[in-house]
Amino acid sequence: MATYVLLVALFLCAMLAVHTIPHAWIERHAVESGRQLQDCGKYPRLWGNPLLRIDTFTDALMLNMAWCADESRPLDAALQNRYYTDDDMNVFERTQDVLNGRMSADGYYYSYARYWHGYQTLLRPMLVLTDYQGILWANAVCLSLLLALCLWAVGRYLSWRVAGLFLFSLALVALPVVLVCIQFSTCFFIALLAVFAILCCPGLTRNAVAACCTFFVIGALTAYLDLLTTPTLTLGLPLTVCLLSRPVWQSSKWVLRLTSVWLGGYALLWVSKCVVAQLLTDYDIVGSFLHAVQVRSVTGASTLWAPVQSVLGNVPFYLLGSLLFIAAVLCLALIVGLWRWGRRNEAARMNAWLVLIALQTPCWYLLTLQHSSVHYWFTWRALASTFFALFVFIYRVTSISHEQNRSTHTVL
Repeated sequence: MATYVLLVALFLCAMLAVHTIPHAWIERHAVESGRQLQDCGKYPRLWGNPLLRIDTFTDALMLNMAWCADESRPLDAALQNRYYTDDDMNVFERTQDVLNGRMSADGYYYSYARYWHGYQTLLRPMLVLTDYQGILWANAVCLSLLLALCLWAVGRYLSWRVAGLFLFSLALVALPVVLVCIQFSTCFFIALLAVFAILCCPGLTRNAVAACCTFFVIGALTAYLDLLTTPTLTLGLPLTVCLLSRPVWQSSKWVLRLTSVWLGGYALLWVSKCVVAQLLTDYDIVGSFLHAVQVRSVTGASTLWAPVQSVLGNVPFYLLGSLLFIAAVLCLALIVGLWRWGRRNEAARMNAWLVLIALQTPCWYLLTLQHSSVHYWFTWRALASTFFALFVFIYRVTSISHEQNRSTHTVL
């Protein structure tokens, strides 16, 4: 409870502080950033791949919000989080208008208050110093250095083979694309910082209370800084590393306990923003939040079909349906085979907690079905934690099984 109250106070004070920055201080770099975003275009794709598109739309929204903040009313600006848009949500185009003083007849200010938008505590001060391209360079350099530190820490305190699996898991989700997008990098920063801190500061997980506080803070920071991009990264990667460094905690019980604490920090801090803003402003933020929860967690078949068509193209329905049916049968056979093998394999039972961590992201996709399917082209990166947990599971099971087989052999 003390941690929770302290976090709410710190989050609110930080937002108030950055929204007192005078508009004139960020004007020159913000206008230049708008030109740079215009040159990049909306949703540019690397090699034409829809899974490798860059979210310049949301980066423009972040910049739009930083520009529209009224420093003369910092509390209102920090809690209402307005940006300039229109009825068709052409945020990318309207950002260019508002930065250049071209207010269109159909434009208006929209309150996006259901998030904390804690990234503004970094973005607004950065705009005082540099423009969008400078922020991207700083983002890429800092994230690369943090990744190097994490790989060193994993190799030093766990093993270099696990560090290799860690890097391979991040490579599979196209980490270089994350370096060139502000929106994508938030959860990666939190996850990597958490991994490094857990390994290099054993006191953070020295006992059950410390570990619970640590994961509560990680969940709270995710709710504060992220815009629902890849939040399970900040749970799966630190949790896997934490339990690998604490052999006595390697059980499903500890996975469920720390996952529950992370979810508590994530949900409680998110709801707290809505409650605080509802009490201190005249906007119905709670109603907006509840509506968004309903929309983002419920979806129809057409929404689920859209990402499949975007990735595979206009494949005939009967052909794609047949392929999906065959894939489902093969996956079911694989699951049954692994289950039967695991029952007879002591090493698999000992490391079953890793499979539980690997299932966190798929479960998250089910809970946020509409959002995850519509924004599949960036939510898929949360699978990095699934990949890492599964790779470590396979590595540990095969290593232990190999050692057991060797120990049963005689000299003859």
